[in-house]
This record gives sequence, C-alpha cells and structure tokens, in this order.
Amino acid sequence: MTRVWFLLMAGSLALALGFARATPFGGAPDEAAHFRYVAALAHGEGLPRLDLSRPRASAATDVSYEAHQPPLYYALAAPFYLAGEAIAGRDGARAAVRFCSMLLGLLGLALIWALARSVAPEDPALAIAATGIAALLPMRLAVVSSVSNDALAEAVATACLIAMLRPLDRAPAWRDAALLGLLLGIALLTKSSSLMLLPAALAALTCQARREGGFQAGAFVRQCAIVFGIALAMAAPWLWRNVAVYGDPLGRAAFTWYFQDTPRYETHFSFRFGFLAYLLRFVLPVTFASFWGAFGYLSPDEWFLFMGALRKAYPPPSWLYPLLALATLAALAGLGRRWLAVRHDFSQRATAVGVVLGLHAALVTAALLSFNTEFFQAQGRYLFPALATITIGLATGWMAWTPVESRTRAAWLIVGGMAALAIYALVGVVAPGFERLAGSLG
Repeated sequence: MTRVWFLLMAGSLALALGFARATPFGGAPDEAAHFRYVAALAHGEGLPRLDLSRPRASAATDVSYEAHQPPLYYALAAPFYLAGEAIAGRDGARAAVRFCSMLLGLLGLALIWALARSVAPEDPALAIAATGIAALLPMRLAVVSSVSNDALAEAVATACLIAMLRPLDRAPAWRDAALLGLLLGIALLTKSSSLMLLPAALAALTCQARREGGFQAGAFVRQCAIVFGIALAMAAPWLWRNVAVYGDPLGRAAFTWYFQDTPRYETHFSFRFGFLAYLLRFVLPVTFASFWGAFGYLSPDEWFLFMGALRKAYPPPSWLYPLLALATLAALAGLGRRWLAVRHDFSQRATAVGVVLGLHAALVTAALLSFNTEFFQAQGRYLFPALATITIGLATGWMAWTPVESRTRAAWLIVGGMAALAIYALVGVVAPGFERLAGSLG
C-alpha cells in the first residue's frame, strides 16, 4: 500500500507541475491577487485591508482584492516567496509560491487517504480509488498548481474530519478534544468557509457522547468547552482585527460593498429568470462543470451572451460534461444500492461517520448555493473543503457495481480513468487553450 500511495502522490505532483507550466501566471482564478497578499507579508507590509474609499481595481493590481481572506496560507507561503525571489527574482517568487500550493495539495491527498482508511479500514481499495480521484481531478490540479489558499483549506478541513472521527471507537479524552480544537482554529485562520466545520464538530461530539449507558452530558460539555474554546482563542485575534477594521468579525458588510459590481442574481439575472431557473440553468451546471474542470476566468461578456442569444457560454461546451454527468449519476445510484444492501447492518460508528461527513458536505454545498443567491460565483472549487467526502462517495458508488472480489481492480480502473481525464485536460484543453489566448493577445 505504501508503494501505491507514493505512486498517486508522484503522479499528482507531476501533473500539477504540468498544469503550472501550461498556465501563465495569473491564469488561475484571482492568482495575482493572492500573490500580492503573499508579497505584502513577505515584504513586511502587514495585513492588507479592503480599501472602502474607492471602487475595487482588478485582481492583478489591487492588493486589497483578497484582503478579506484569513492570513495563514499567505504567512506559510511568504518564506517560499522570499526564497524564490532571492534565487530568481519575481519569476522565482511566483514559481516558489506555486510550489508551496503543490506541497499543500500533496498534504491534502495524504489526509484523504488517511480519512478513507479511517472510514473503511477493512477496504484498502476505497482509499486507492478516493485518493486517486482527488489526485487526478483536473480542476483540483489546476487549483493546487496556482497561488491560492484553497489547497490549505481543503487539507485542514480533511484533517478536522479525521480528528472528529478518531475518538468514535473510545471514550472521549481531552487530548482528542484539544487536537480537534487546534485544527479548527487553524481552519478558521485559513478560510472563512471553514465555519462549516463547526456544526460538523458539534455533531461529532454529540455522537462521541452517546454510549451504551446513555448520553454522557458531563463529558459532552467538557469536550465542547475544550474544542470550541481552543478554536475561538486561536481565531480571536483575526476576528477582533476585523471588528476593529470593518465593524464585524467576518467583515461581511465590507466584503459586500467592495465587490458590489460582481454579477448578482438581482442585477444580472432576475429581470429574465426566476430564481429556480437561475439555479437550474446557471448555478448548478456551471458548478458541476467547474468542479471537474473549467479553466481560466468566468467572463461577464460570456454570461450576457449566455443569457441572451445563447451563442456562447462558460464553460465552453464539451462532449465530456454529459459523460461526467452520467458517471456522477452512476455513482449516486451505486451509493443508493450500497445503502440498501447494508442499511440493516449499520453499526453505531458507521452511522456517526455518515452523519458527520454528510453534514459537513451538505453545509459546504448549502454555503455555495447561499453565496450564489447574492453573487453569481458558481465555482466548483468552493466544494473542495468537502472533497474528501465527495471522493469517498464517488469511489463507494462506482465500486458498488462490482463484486467484492473485484474491488481492487475496480479501484485501479477508476484511477486509470481519472488519469486519462487529467492528461486530456492538460494536453488537450489547458495547454492549447492558453497558447491560443497568448497568440490572440500577441
């Protein structure tokens, strides 16, 4: 199994390096703005802040563009920036910070492997398939090969899920609670979407407190105090700074004002489509496509054309998206088949695992949909904090159609299919697409 793990890591890193080479700097979503945040910390300029005295500039030039993001990823990337700058100037700094994201991506894969092994220790094929899906998912490769805090947010979320599930087989201990609190604090300092982990942690602590002798209320209260006390103490400086600068802990009102020119349902869609049509025709299809792979930027011109004459759409039409939709439906059907087969044999632990992972994935999805009720930001990468759960679900669903004795073979077929998809995305879509763009601009 160790050799398999290294093979998946090496393959993912090689493809990520290929995506980085094929994608010009700034070609990934908000990459230039993330980089400017790293540069500000590396050069000792302190935390940037949203400049509410003027309309926002472009992501390529405005250091305020990502200032609403918590600082942990940027602080971790700053030493890479300085080392790369010392070796090869600004280009070296860009390459070094991208490499930092790739290393965080590898950490995320290792944690997905660990979570899959924790969920089904008797089924190593599940870890192979789930990790392979994540390692070779084209959109994830594009994200982890760019300057972005998404790779760290995914890794830390997966680590939190592991920490939630670890104590399910034993009596609650303060060390388990302290570890979970520490990881939740790290998550809150990485990305605001990590708030979705808090209800999942509460559900996990509730499951841990339910023992054969009944609900252990005292242990539950103690564990909650440790977990959420540590998490809040770690996040408190960042939250208090937001109160001092913007007037609220998350800077929500400042964010909404700063990005007021971003396309929204009310200003760009409601005059032509009802809300349900907006979700079904725009949010869900674009989210689905960009979860698997849709590269470059969402262009306002493309949205208007899509709304109007339907002459052009983002993402561009592809023969692959219908096939991926069918594959996803097959996985969902397989999950249903698997549940029907084992529903009477669910242990208390298996039920708790399903509740915790399912709740977190549902909350991440709900947060994406809620965000799109205000801003049109149907980006599949917003689901990546729940990627471990999603890939475990996809792997379970696909392998449910195979006999038990063929599960390892099925896992490798899944990995092979994902590898073919990743290679096609790199050499058939990303590399020629950015070459054509460079040619048209040149």
